[in-house]
Amino acid sequence: MLASLISMKTLKIFTIAVVVCAGFVVPAFQSLAQAKSSYILLSKYYVFPEEQVTVRGYGFGRNELVEVRVGTMTQIAQADARGNFVSPHFVVPFQDINSTLNILAQGRISGIRETAKLVVGSFYPQVVPSSYFVKPGGSVSFTGRNFAPNEEVRVERQGNFFMLAKTNSSGGFVARELDLPYREGILDYSFIGQNSKTQARVTLKFDDTVPFLLLNKYFGNPGTQLQLTGHGFGVQERVEIFFEGQFLGSTVSRPEGIFVFATEIPLLGPRGQGMFFAHGLDTNRTARAWFTVTSPNPTESELTASLGQSLDTISKTLRSLLQLLNQNF
Repeated sequence: MLASLISMKTLKIFTIAVVVCAGFVVPAFQSLAQAKSSYILLSKYYVFPEEQVTVRGYGFGRNELVEVRVGTMTQIAQADARGNFVSPHFVVPFQDINSTLNILAQGRISGIRETAKLVVGSFYPQVVPSSYFVKPGGSVSFTGRNFAPNEEVRVERQGNFFMLAKTNSSGGFVARELDLPYREGILDYSFIGQNSKTQARVTLKFDDTVPFLLLNKYFGNPGTQLQLTGHGFGVQERVEIFFEGQFLGSTVSRPEGIFVFATEIPLLGPRGQGMFFAHGLDTNRTARAWFTVTSPNPTESELTASLGQSLDTISKTLRSLLQLLNQNF
């Protein structure tokens, strides 16, 4: 009997203890569960300007309005019966480029606050020309990438406005066959994204080949045909040809900067050595070549003298070519 009473007392005391403890333990677990039950997720955690981001929230108040803030932008989301919500889309503006935005979601009734971070990247554009070495008066094409999508790109040449290009949805563009001036040295281009404010630069170098003039023969009688070939001039440049100051005519060079000019051997007194002179009107480049005019019926001594002069002319031309090769290599 005594044992039964002790057991009943023990059971009552245990029951009371459990109930009392439960009054503290259960609310504690409920508070812990509530503390861990709300959170937010982003559709992206790294974006570029003009990209969209969405905020999803979980564990907020039932059917409450939630204020969602991305940087300086604010929108209102509606939680469902389970306290979950999906915000409207936020479009990250260009002004937030290369920054970290604070994300805040706060329930208007429950007061629940959840935060996150969003990193906004920057653009690192690249522009590549069709060639870094160009000929005066020629053309060049540019291919750009990594600009902002669908933005205008201001193209400047030597610091002055040249043209506008437009990127596609991937941030790339192609500018084809842009005319180059007739000049020497280098040419600087800048490509500036009008929205992203990012910039790429390209420096082109003009072909500095020393012009030279070749003849298909270096002595001959007046009135016979002679062909001159010039190298190292501008693209489609007009070149004037002279012989000892006498204007013979003009021609236009090919895209390679080469021209061919046919003429008759002029009369230089009875005979003697004279100089052909070629002058590019746009680049102001010049080239020279010596030529020996022989008499119609030369004597043996005259032929010997002319041959010597011609060999001397060929030697001068070869030295010029060797000098050119040394400069280029």
